[in-house]
Order: sequence, then structure tokens, then C-alpha cells
Amino acid sequence: MKIANAAALAAVFGAEAILFLVTAHHHYAWSYPRWYDQTQYLGQAYGGFERVQSDGLATGIWSMLTPDAAQGCLHGILALPVFEAVGPSRTAALAVNILAFIALQAATFLAARRISGRTSVAWASVGLLAALHFPWSGGAGSAVDFRLDWMAACAYGVTLAIALAGRGFRSTRWAVLIGAAVGATILLRFLTVVYFGFIFFALLLWLIAARDRRSRCWRWALSGIVALCVFAPEFWRNRLTIYNYYWVGHYAGPERALRESHLGPIGSAGWLLSELLLGQIGVATTLIGAVTAVALYWLRLRSRRDPRPGDERNHPGDGAWMFAITFLAVPAAVLAMHPIKAQPPASILIPGAVWIILLL
Repeated sequence: MKIANAAALAAVFGAEAILFLVTAHHHYAWSYPRWYDQTQYLGQAYGGFERVQSDGLATGIWSMLTPDAAQGCLHGILALPVFEAVGPSRTAALAVNILAFIALQAATFLAARRISGRTSVAWASVGLLAALHFPWSGGAGSAVDFRLDWMAACAYGVTLAIALAGRGFRSTRWAVLIGAAVGATILLRFLTVVYFGFIFFALLLWLIAARDRRSRCWRWALSGIVALCVFAPEFWRNRLTIYNYYWVGHYAGPERALRESHLGPIGSAGWLLSELLLGQIGVATTLIGAVTAVALYWLRLRSRRDPRPGDERNHPGDGAWMFAITFLAVPAAVLAMHPIKAQPPASILIPGAVWIILLL
């Protein structure tokens, strides 16, 4: 069964990659990127690849880590293996987005299988992610754009899957993996440090109320230390660039007046809900998820009235709901309070929303 599932997953991922690359090459890669959010990724990826060719791998990777980067510093390194395999091009640069999506699907599949005990639920997670609207919409920040938003959303989703598989900080090994995933996601998109800061605080409050809080809080602290060791050096090196780009550019500088939405609390909440259900997940996928949840709940009630011998019900692992809700609620609150309402950063909401649908 494991071999069959692995082969089937490989076939699905291969078909997705081929479809994506053909579509991206013919319809998107030819478009010349004009905005800073796009050229940062391409400039660092091309420059790092050329440095590897002239000065070696270690020097090339170091050159992609050391320049001042406002948004992240890991994307060029992720593009390097693709460039080495097929050569540098805009299609190859976009291929990193589909590889990130495949990593998200694989991690979600494994986590769903681990906490539910059902292969059917794991396969449902693969299909649910493939049915999303925003990644394939062709808009800014989608999977066919050179901005870092979709890559960051996938990394955020992989981190959530690892956190769910870790069953609420009950394993030291999983705590280390969570910390490493958090650190890598922050390196890919510096903005996520705000999300993870609040997420770790919320998880600490949740763990304090648990019976075995001492051992789990220790693992929570270990996870945070690992994350700091991964991202803190590069984050500190780029601190002034990050401050000027985000704080001055989005809050204190004149750019805010040009881009501010002027939405109040109710308007921001309405925009966020509309963006999540219509712009990110999509109407069709939202309806499919809702109808499926209602149908399965009805079947569950019916099975309780007429139980069958050997009927086994698997329940989500420890803290699954807490992790899913926190990973959705924290970035939702940050984006709702942010004066600038933009669609690309809202893709960070997708992993939490997908997991809530799966848990339902």
C-alpha cells in the first residue's frame, strides 16, 4: 500500500509539474518582470548562479545570503539547483513555485495520514490543495508570478504540517523539526517573523494550561531556539533594510498615504473574509469543502445510530485544531490591522484554511 501510494503521488506530482511548466512557459514566463518584488528574486537568483559558475558553490551561496534583502534571502538558493539542472531562465525560476507547491502537498499528505490514520483523508488533502483558486489565477503573487508570496505560503504550510504531525510538542525530534521549518520559512520571507512571534506566544499560553506542560513547554522553547539559530544571523544582518522597507515604507513613510485602504475594522474583516473565501480558496472549492463536511457529518450521525462491527473512528491528533486555527487566525489578524490591503500576502491564509476544512 505504501509503495502504491508513493507511486501514485509521484505520478500526480509529475503531471502537475508538466502542466504547470508548459502553461507558465507559454503564457507567463515571456512577460518581463517590472516590479521590485519580482526583480529581487530574479536578480539574486541570476546573480548567485553566475557567482557559482565563476567562483564555486560555497562562494555563490554566500553571495546570495550577504546582500541587503528586504523580503527574504533563501529564494535564490532554492532556484540554484533548478538553474544547475536546466539552465537559468524565467521558466526555471517559476519552477521553484511548483516545487514548493509539491512540497506542500507531500507534507500535508503525510501529516493528514499521520493524525487521521486514513489514506483517503490524505488524498483528499492533495486534491483540495490542487483545487485552490488563487495559485492558478495568474495574478500578482500567484504561482506564476516572481514575487515570493506563493513560495512563502507553501513554506508556511509545510511548517504547519510538521507542527500538526508533531502532536503538540510531545516529541523532541519533532520540536527540532518545527523550529528548523520556522527558521527556513522566515529566511524565505522575513515578514513571517511577525506571524510566528504571535503564534509561539499563543501556543505557549495553550501549553501552560496542559497537564504535562513542563515537558511540552521545554520542547516549545527548544523549537524556538532552533528557529532563532536558523534565521537570526541573516535577519540581523538585514535589519536596517527590513526596517526601511516594511516599517518606513508601509507605516511611517509617504508610501502609506498612496496605498492605504482607509478601511475600518468592519471593512477590513469583510475584505479579509471575501479575500479568503473568494480570492484565495475560491467559490467552487469552498462549496465543495462545505458540502463534503456536512455530508460526512450526517454519515457520522447515522453511523452512531446504526453502528457496525469493527467501526473505527480516527480523531485528529493532539492540538490539531489549536495549530490550524492559530496558523490561520494570527496572519488574518495582522493583515486585517495592516493599513494596506493587498491580495498577494493573503495567500499565507491558505494552509490554515485548508487544514480547518480537512479537520471538519
